[in-house]
Formats: sequence, C-alpha cells, structure tokens
Amino acid sequence: MGRRTFAQVVIDQLRGYPRDQASLHRLASDLGWPEEKVDRVVTKAMSDISTPIERGPGGVIRYRGTERGIAPGIYHDVQRVIRDYWAPKRGLRDPQVEITARTGQRGAGVWCHPDLVMSALPPRRRHRDDPPDLHSIEVEVNTGFDIRSVYQAHAQGRGANFSWVFFASSEASSPNFERIEWAAKELQIGLVEFKRSGASGTYRVRIEADRRDVKPEDRNIFCNYTGFSTA
Repeated sequence: MGRRTFAQVVIDQLRGYPRDQASLHRLASDLGWPEEKVDRVVTKAMSDISTPIERGPGGVIRYRGTERGIAPGIYHDVQRVIRDYWAPKRGLRDPQVEITARTGQRGAGVWCHPDLVMSALPPRRRHRDDPPDLHSIEVEVNTGFDIRSVYQAHAQGRGANFSWVFFASSEASSPNFERIEWAAKELQIGLVEFKRSGASGTYRVRIEADRRDVKPEDRNIFCNYTGFSTA
C-alpha cells in the first residue's frame, strides 16, 4: 500500500470531527501543519471532483464523501439547502426536513429508511384539507450514485408522495447515465445533482419526480418506518 497523499491525510482527519468538518486553524493545529500548507492542500483537492473536500461559511473545511456515522455532514448540508433554498424556490410552503437514515423502526429489511424526509405544502392544494405532501429523499456521495440508487429510492418511497435522489455530480463514475435516467422516469423518481452539497447554487434538477396519490394506511407505514411525524 502506497503512502497517503496530503489530501488523504486531511480527509482522514476531517472524518474524525463532528459532521466531518473543522476550521482551518483547528485542522492545521491537529495535523501539526502550517495553516498555509492546509490551505494549499484543500485548494488543490477542491479542483478534483473525485475528492469531495469543500470550504463552507467562515472558511470551515468540510469532507462530504461519506454517509457513514450517526449524522454525516452531507446530510446536514442537503437538509439545510432543501429547507432554506430548494423547497421555497419551488414554491413549496412550510417545508419540514428531517434526517431519517438512523431513525424509525429497525429490522424491517433493507431499503426501508430514506436519508431525509420532507413534508411540505404544494403551491396550491387540490383540496383544502389535504395534508402536506411527503418527500422521500435518498442522498448519494459522488462515489455512491448508480442505478441501484434509483431502485432504492423507489423501495423507500412507499407511502410518500414523491421520491428523490440527491447526488453529487458523478457521471465519471456512473457512465451508464442513460440507463439511470430511463429507470428514474419509469419509476417516477426525481434526480437532483449538486457539485457542492453545501452550495445551493450548484443544485440542478435533472428529472422531476412525479406525484403519487397514497393511501392513508401507506402514509402511516412510511411515517412509522422513518420515525417522521407530520404533527
């Protein structure tokens, strides 16, 4: 096994912090490097899409290439962007977004827990007493997105009105994108790509999710599995 690159050293260090992120000062201090060196390594890593390191508000350094851990930083990024920017821009009202990957009922089998769930009122309700729509959201890092992500989103979305996959740009690692888009359209799954999970301006809808009418009992099953409350 070869020596780790400077970028890999930074990544390993970031993965030990809450939400996989830290200030430049703390990162440099813990690594025993000058801040100028850390800044140089991060700048170089950011130019490579396969190395998901980014700068956040206040100059915080963030790693967004993992979904492991109790609450990976990428989930918090996507949660914030959807709630504060993406949903309001689409005219969705009162968006409530929760991280559900580790909540709800366990032991129900694979592909039962979406990473995020959003409830939101559409721009116009068809009936006055309609409850908020439920959106089941799968989040994929740049090395994790492929056609299985679409089928996973479909399985997880039972009882939700919409199913989405939000993924880091990864066509280089997913060359069969035509098949992925075909599967998404067939299964009515929405696809949203982003270049930087914390940067709302990099989010782009590639395929719109189609709305499903769901039975109250299926909606309840979805909420029980995910631990999401619409109260």
